[in-house]
Amino acid sequence: MSAENSSIAELREHAETLLEQVRALADEIKAVLHIDLPEYINRELKRSFVSHPDFAQTVNNDTLLAIKKQVASAGNSARDRIIDALNDPELWTPTATTENQKSIADNAAVWRIVQTIGETVTEIRKQHSFPDANDPVEYKAPTWFIERRYLPSIGEKYWRLLREANEAKRQIDEAHSNESKGRLAQRWDDA
Repeated sequence: MSAENSSIAELREHAETLLEQVRALADEIKAVLHIDLPEYINRELKRSFVSHPDFAQTVNNDTLLAIKKQVASAGNSARDRIIDALNDPELWTPTATTENQKSIADNAAVWRIVQTIGETVTEIRKQHSFPDANDPVEYKAPTWFIERRYLPSIGEKYWRLLREANEAKRQIDEAHSNESKGRLAQRWDDA
């Protein structure tokens, strides 16, 4: 094996190791979301309920209990749907990265899926005639520890490793190109 091939093999191994670490971080992110997404629906509906005291006073206890049961059930269903969609490994390895990307929200493909949690909040608000039923809903990533995981730090590490993996891939492509050019130059000289 030539020195160039050895270098390419080492770069490939390094890139794959980095991608394995990125996939592990994606799993950690999904674990946080698995817990937080249903809780988000509960937080958002409670906020909406408490923010509209005139409306809240008209809701009897039986209806309130029904809303809370619906929140729990719909939260779990929405979470399962979102986590299932996030299991696509291609979502987690965009090839274009910048130094400014630090949050998981900076991965547009992933975040677009996560934001669909708002549809569930809106649906429940509309079904029960909440005054803010048509207000936009935007999920914000938790900025507190969830089962010893801190999403802001995980997001920063995810982007750093992804940038390193993409750089390793770029170096592999460059090495292949240089190797090919070298063979063509040698062929020219030998002819």
